[in-house]
Amino acid sequence: MLLLAAFIIPPTFANTGAVLYLSSNPTFGPWESTINAVLSDAVSAAAYPPTVYQAELYSESTRADLTVEEVAQSLNNMYLNKDIVRVIATGEWALKFLDEAHEILLPGITKVYLSEREARLFAPGVAPTDFTVSGKPAFDNSTLATLFPGTHRYVFISSLPDRYMLVDQLRKSLTGFEVELWDQALSYEQILEKSTSLPEDAIIHYYVMEVDIKGDRRIPLHFLRELSEVASRALLVSHSVFLGSGGVGGLV
Repeated sequence: MLLLAAFIIPPTFANTGAVLYLSSNPTFGPWESTINAVLSDAVSAAAYPPTVYQAELYSESTRADLTVEEVAQSLNNMYLNKDIVRVIATGEWALKFLDEAHEILLPGITKVYLSEREARLFAPGVAPTDFTVSGKPAFDNSTLATLFPGTHRYVFISSLPDRYMLVDQLRKSLTGFEVELWDQALSYEQILEKSTSLPEDAIIHYYVMEVDIKGDRRIPLHFLRELSEVASRALLVSHSVFLGSGGVGGLV
């Protein structure tokens, strides 16, 4: 399955506050396990680990006597003073809930709905932004301007055969951006070194890196973790994974 990166975490993940994870799914499946694993990795790698709160909304989704406003107020009562800086949500009812209540739930805080094939960003003061994953980058100028104001350089990391086609698509859709490909013409070490000193107008999009110029091979998710620990700029991830494990996040 293809997962869309929708975590945008400050580069050092230090002093960023807490994350609230909402799920309305009746069972805890591979998708939720993936998100939990990525959150755990980010927390364990942080110099000042943030707190991750988790709230189950399945029971609320089955109650016809509850309004979304009442659910939002209940969550506000529990988490308004917890220094929440990001809300992550999964499950169909959670999407309906955010659609209707994103402005009253923890006002001023960015919320992100995630599924295996799509994501929806609820940023303060702007209309919700949808991302769909269909085997190609789902980004354009307006999306990047919303997520990363002032960005003009787009670094795409991939060693897969379709990387040239994807970079060509990016160059056509991101007018005014400098799109740069980092692939197996570089070593893993060179990519890590280059990622530490990118300018402030740059963003990194990690696709899949399976082999480098020396013929060395690393598990793509493991290299993603290495990259997230050293990258100086925000990191987007669209990563093909198997058996329910993979990457949904990066530096925010």
